[in-house]
Amino acid sequence: MKNPKLHLLVIFLGLPNSFTFAKVYDCAIPAVSLHDSLNANIQLVAQVSEAMSDEEAKVAAEVEAYTTDFNEFKKFDKRKVKITSSPSYLDAVGRLTIKTKKGEKFQCSAYLTSGTPGASSNKLGSAAHCINEYANIKDKLKTPKKIDIASMTWTTTVNGQTITKNVKILEFDFETDQMLLEIDSKIPFNKIKPLLLETEMEFSPKELILTQYPTQLISAGFNADSYKGEGGKVLTYDDSIDVQRVTVQDLTKGDSIVPITVTYSGGSGGPLIAKMDLTEEDVSNPYDQMYVIGTLYGFSGIDQSMNYEDKNRALGTNRPGIRDYTLLIRLYEKHK
Repeated sequence: MKNPKLHLLVIFLGLPNSFTFAKVYDCAIPAVSLHDSLNANIQLVAQVSEAMSDEEAKVAAEVEAYTTDFNEFKKFDKRKVKITSSPSYLDAVGRLTIKTKKGEKFQCSAYLTSGTPGASSNKLGSAAHCINEYANIKDKLKTPKKIDIASMTWTTTVNGQTITKNVKILEFDFETDQMLLEIDSKIPFNKIKPLLLETEMEFSPKELILTQYPTQLISAGFNADSYKGEGGKVLTYDDSIDVQRVTVQDLTKGDSIVPITVTYSGGSGGPLIAKMDLTEEDVSNPYDQMYVIGTLYGFSGIDQSMNYEDKNRALGTNRPGIRDYTLLIRLYEKHK
């Protein structure tokens, strides 16, 4: 019998160095061991469901159990591994490495972004749960706490050359799981084109996805799977997302965008990128930059989603939850 309370499960995709974690949304959640059985998974879902608001529970369909059949799961996996000949807009997506004063190491993804066409940038978008310290599910939802950070770095590659920058936090919001970061110096525009925040008209994501119809959607991040992500060492991306099959869920603050694409642990903070022409809306993009539509925060428990835990304990889904860019724009405007 189906339990009506099992409505929305989103498991955060940040990556501790041990790979043994599970995190649940709508805000950030505890760093606990991954579930070793369906029983434990169901208990976790039930706990989270109790703590969620009714509004959030209504926007998603029922959670599916994890599949153990990798052959079934990989049918959805259209990701590619970034190489030197990959599209240059992927250079804007880097690996975020967080070291704590306790000696722990965590990994997420983050992307270079700007609200001004043609401008160099030192601003990064990412997911706030990447810096959240968790004790248990209830504390995570009620009293999220920032970890005691010793250092943060952002690393990307351009034409095979590695660029590493020190990072500081400008602002974060655990409730919406958005975070704005700043690297220690601007990267020249002719080296990396930032992903563009559409600040002129500030269309809602629903308008952009459901009425403007981007000609292409791409997800990207440092996924920790052993199949393609090499434990989070390489950038993987999916540039074949079916725009017509993307859904947009209304949450309390902002929208959750749900494409059909495979994402694993470590991808948190990675962008959903859009190629689109907004000239008919009088939006200028003279340098042909790619737009950022939202930031990956975790798994979305919508009907028929496929979830999979691979051999190095990285958890994957083909229904990732992506928080829309509207709050990130406000943070960016405040700190630009």
